[in-house]
Amino acid sequence: MMVRSLTAVVIVLASLWAPTPSPLEATGVQDKSEQYTGPLDLNSASLGDIKRLPGLKDADAKKIGQGRPYTKTTDLVDRKILSPEVFDMVKSLVTVRP
Repeated sequence: MMVRSLTAVVIVLASLWAPTPSPLEATGVQDKSEQYTGPLDLNSASLGDIKRLPGLKDADAKKIGQGRPYTKTTDLVDRKILSPEVFDMVKSLVTVRP
């Protein structure tokens, strides 16, 4: 009985200690050698980072880079850089910082 209780405590503590994945990590898209701390800023992200967003083709990433600067993430749809369907796949993973 004591061993089971101790095992349960160890499992709970281990789950509390595990770091929370960033949005890109949660999608399985992130390169393990580079850590993200939050959503990708469309105005400062590298082309390589943009290419790793789910659902984007190389041409989409290039258009995003060429369309800078952005004032809001929905500029991607408003300016017809991404379709609404593709934007829905990445909108929680991107931001525009002031």
